Amino acid sequence: MTSEIKGYVVRGFLDGAAVYAIEKEWVYEGGDPPERYATIDAAAAALECMVATGCTDVRVFAVAPDGTETPLPTYEEALTQGAEDSRRLGEIQVLAYQLDAVLRGTMGGDALDIVGQISARTLLAGARAEESAT
Repeated sequence: MTSEIKGYVVRGFLDGAAVYAIEKEWVYEGGDPPERYATIDAAAAALECMVATGCTDVRVFAVAPDGTETPLPTYEEALTQGAEDSRRLGEIQVLAYQLDAVLRGTMGGDALDIVGQISARTLLAGARAEESAT
């Protein structure tokens, strides 16, 4: 996703038909163009209204200056990603403690191997963050 966001649109389904939010109501695809909300808070309020009126699979999309829409993660997806990030960070911290112990001589092991493992996990975490941002 681009660092510059032009606004947000909210899309979902009602009885299997694609709908989107306009002025805190929903309309079927093909009508007026979706309203672009200036803030994520306004888009979240529209999302809540759509869910309250029976819409399903409701998502907020960030709109880039060229009009490209990128779905933002759902609450559940964000929680899952946060748990994965915490697990990866924990693995890196354990390896860092092991590297410290090896370098001090209080634990046997191959320091270069540990550095390689730290690098691999850090690169993986960075790639995952880049993937999430696009």
